[in-house]
Amino acid sequence: MFIQRLGGLLIGFFVGMLPFINTLAASFFAFNKKRRRIAVFYLVTAVINFGSIVAFNHYENKEKAADQTFMQTFQANLLEVTVKSDVLIDTLEMETILKQVMTNTADQLIRKDARLEDIFQNARNGQLSGSPEAAFHKFSVAVQQDYASKAAALKGKGRYNLSFDRSALDGALGQQARDFLKDYLYNGKSVLYVLSVCLVVITFFTGWVGSIRQGWDLFINSSSSISGNNRVKDNDPLYRAFEAISTATSGPLPQQVEVNETQDNLPPRREAEQEDRGAAGKINVNTAGEDELMQLRGVNRILAKNIIAERNTGGYFTGIADLQKRIDLTAEQVDRIRKDLDFEAPKRGGGRVIEY
Repeated sequence: MFIQRLGGLLIGFFVGMLPFINTLAASFFAFNKKRRRIAVFYLVTAVINFGSIVAFNHYENKEKAADQTFMQTFQANLLEVTVKSDVLIDTLEMETILKQVMTNTADQLIRKDARLEDIFQNARNGQLSGSPEAAFHKFSVAVQQDYASKAAALKGKGRYNLSFDRSALDGALGQQARDFLKDYLYNGKSVLYVLSVCLVVITFFTGWVGSIRQGWDLFINSSSSISGNNRVKDNDPLYRAFEAISTATSGPLPQQVEVNETQDNLPPRREAEQEDRGAAGKINVNTAGEDELMQLRGVNRILAKNIIAERNTGGYFTGIADLQKRIDLTAEQVDRIRKDLDFEAPKRGGGRVIEY
């Protein structure tokens, strides 16, 4: 039992590390154990996971393309800038010039590829705020300082004219421009992009936990999870450790597949048998056969066979505590059948008892 549990747990753990595959595995494991509702849940989770991964990759690829095309076009437009001035251009005017280059660059990219409109709409309108605005201001200050240092080294007419060269844009100024673009793209992510990221993360961990949890009894036969000698023991350390994790995520582990045949869901024939048995008296566990034991609430054929097998190998049951210990019944099962049991050992010897 322990090796089977451990094997299923390890398979569930490592399969659970694979995005999308983990949700399919959890659904397959659950369907294999005839837990159809759980299987459908993980199947729907797999569909959501797949869709969110596709959406995430779509936005990532579009953002990567936007990053590359914007920097290339922005630098190309800067190289074409020529501003003639008789006085030193200050930081405010420099920022205005650079912002105009930015809006022209965004407009060119949107005209070339309409899919980029949602990314560069604010840049085309010159609407910056928060971190992107601060990064653009920092870039403008760096450009103005570089321009001022070059102007100071020149003399004569035209010393204050503004132009850009490739070496400056490939160096520190280019890095400042890339920092601005990084902040701009990060703060401009759409709601759908953020939603896709959240769904990818949530469905991944749901599939991981699900594959581990459903793999827990992957190699356990259905009859092994029913009351009997093969039932999971409460003192199993591996079970207790994983139960704490699983309970915190998606509820307790399935401990027992129990046919709970209460008075409400018994078929008419069984109800009649139970009424006859109640009128006749209690059922003697030490002499009853399978059919008679199955008249007890919550006792199916497998449990009845276990009781008879234990009685044949270990001797007669001495009381309810002895029955609970040897058959490994839960307290709830004991409470159901306690009042309907008799533990009188059959009398040995000859003769017959004649009742009048």
